[in-house]
Amino acid sequence: MNLRVVIFQGEENYIKKFVDFPDQLYTKKERMCDKQTEAALLRNKHCLSGTAEVWGILVLNGEEKPVGRCMASFYEGDDYGFFGFFECIENQEVCHRLVGAVSKLAEQRSRTRLIGPVDVSFWMNYRLKIDHFGNPHTAEPYNKEYYFRLLQAEGFSVMQEYISDVYSVVTVSDKYSERLEKQLAEGYELRSPARREYKSSLKDIYHLMTEICKDIPIYKEITEEQFLALFSGWKSMLDLKLVKLVYRESRLVGFCTAIPNYGNLQIGSGHTLPESLRISHTRRKSKEYILLYMGSDKKHSRVDFMLSTSIQKELKERQGSLTGAVVPKDEGMESSFSGLAENTYRYVLLTTQL
Repeated sequence: MNLRVVIFQGEENYIKKFVDFPDQLYTKKERMCDKQTEAALLRNKHCLSGTAEVWGILVLNGEEKPVGRCMASFYEGDDYGFFGFFECIENQEVCHRLVGAVSKLAEQRSRTRLIGPVDVSFWMNYRLKIDHFGNPHTAEPYNKEYYFRLLQAEGFSVMQEYISDVYSVVTVSDKYSERLEKQLAEGYELRSPARREYKSSLKDIYHLMTEICKDIPIYKEITEEQFLALFSGWKSMLDLKLVKLVYRESRLVGFCTAIPNYGNLQIGSGHTLPESLRISHTRRKSKEYILLYMGSDKKHSRVDFMLSTSIQKELKERQGSLTGAVVPKDEGMESSFSGLAENTYRYVLLTTQL
């Protein structure tokens, strides 16, 4: 195969090839790529632009059509580089060219290893799905089944494994409900924000997340303004009854967020009227939910149990199923979900030495 590698920043003809390429690989239902976000990053006009040095990489065939793509990103002071937005036809040579291009950029910057897939930032999408294909879920990684095999052949190994549990029927025992009431009587406040409180609640979540996530190896600090820019748009997608906040002495010590499974409906902006109506109907009538995140201050170990029980109570009333969240396989947290999963999806974060 006659192949050519292009490494670029800002060139519009290459940006279009980059963002359109996944359309060749996925059915409409499977397309989880956000073209607007990708283009903004490549144009250096994203809210996270300036936090890292970002390069687009394309592999073109003899007809100048893309057969592979990824982004490379480098943060000052790191001994590693990220690769992300990885997409490739099922061809080892194409994958080899992509990895080779990222490796060359990394070595030129004195990096000694690569980590990925990381779509530029911890705060965006990262990890590779390795099983249960064919049914993408909102906010969970999705990719072609053969990517893991291609990247392993290029020398990548598993740095961290993640799981996402599936609960087709959500129940709540009387024991858990009684325990929740007891904890609330001990001075914790559990509530969901009103729509007018969304921005202030998001600020509280930002400050908590920057504390509880700071020890994650790929974590990168961002400003409150950048955090709000990334997540303010979720307001229209959320049923705020499924956003649970736990306060102690007026300080947020834990939160969790579940969202209806929109598939890929939520991606991008400027939705058509039929799409907007489907989003509205799904938000009000969904029977399938995704747990986006659950986390708490380590000093308040019981809060995870409070959060999981409160979400279970909400979903029991709706007779809804639950998937998620994507968490490290070996991460322990006290949760009323423990032992109830009927299925488990697996994801990995990969690394290789240069």
